[in-house]
Amino acid sequence: MRRYRRAFILALFLGLLAWPLTTHAQPPDTELSIVIAGQIINGTPGGSVPANLSLMLHTYDGQTMTAMTDGVADAQGRFRFESVPMQRGRSFEVMVTYRDVAYFSQRVEPELGEPVLELPVTVYETTTATTTLRVGQLHLLLEFAPGSVQVMQLYILSNLGDRTIVVGDGKGVPFRLPAEARDVRFESDPTGARFMRTEDGFVDTAPIVPGEGTLPTLVRYTLPYTGEATLRIPIDYPTQRVSVLLPEVGVRLEDAAYWRVGKELLLRGQVHQVFDYERVPLTAGEVLSLRIVGQPAVTTSTSDPATMERPSVSLAREGGPFRISSERRRTVFLVGMALSLILIEAGGLWWWRNRLLSAVAASGTPPSERASLLQAIADLDD
Repeated sequence: MRRYRRAFILALFLGLLAWPLTTHAQPPDTELSIVIAGQIINGTPGGSVPANLSLMLHTYDGQTMTAMTDGVADAQGRFRFESVPMQRGRSFEVMVTYRDVAYFSQRVEPELGEPVLELPVTVYETTTATTTLRVGQLHLLLEFAPGSVQVMQLYILSNLGDRTIVVGDGKGVPFRLPAEARDVRFESDPTGARFMRTEDGFVDTAPIVPGEGTLPTLVRYTLPYTGEATLRIPIDYPTQRVSVLLPEVGVRLEDAAYWRVGKELLLRGQVHQVFDYERVPLTAGEVLSLRIVGQPAVTTSTSDPATMERPSVSLAREGGPFRISSERRRTVFLVGMALSLILIEAGGLWWWRNRLLSAVAASGTPPSERASLLQAIADLDD
């Protein structure tokens, strides 16, 4: 298949083994060009595609976004970019904005000499109803410090409907947090406008497009911990899977009969045990109780994660034409820990990067800042 999907784990092990196999001379890459074309499709039954939709072609060399080219679709939703420069290792994707939501094609690296690359894009009508919203995965990563436990709570959201869920105007999709939660912070929010705190939790204002695992939502907070605690996690939407990542520092899970021991992960030199909750699925309105007991033999300072050693699965690219701020590096670190397990299973972060790009595109970011911000987000995919 031509679809551009980097198998993350294979890349780690096989990257150094990729030797050139071509024995025939190739024309210089700079002389090559390609036509990028495609069709915009409305995935909502009865929906149509209006004429003259604005779109943008993203060009990548390796994992670095090197060009953004504006375009317009015709009356039938077709688009075409002529004479696009092509070279080895270059890939493309198309972004279309429809009803203030950004949608993306697959990102594809065509074969050298391929004359035309088709990149269809599916858009959807919108709805404010959340009845089709599901939490495909809920991951809890626990880190201990003197007198407290920091919880990183990662929701992988799915939309089982045929309309994009958009709850704007300051409303958003609500989530509750434990009553004792303090120092609540949000990650994967390049604009700073996606999340808003509420009295009992927060709301997420990002659109949720149809599909499985189309939007990650990551929040972290601190709870008191002096040797034992019961975490009570409100379940606001039907939840298909729950897992806990617990560092091996002398703290254990009680009610172990409800938890299945899974993988071990090495994060920042510390072994973390994964536990999968077996009493799933959970329904909206339930409360997940997680009882932890034991004095941690090793504590972790959570005051400035940007200064900590990176996890064994790194999401940040060194160097490049744009510098990533310390706040973004901290975000990369935190998301890297929480997503290590998902990387193994899903083989990449293409969906996460696209959701961040979507948030930037719909945020009203000034054009002078947009290219730099898009590039920084693209760098997170490396």
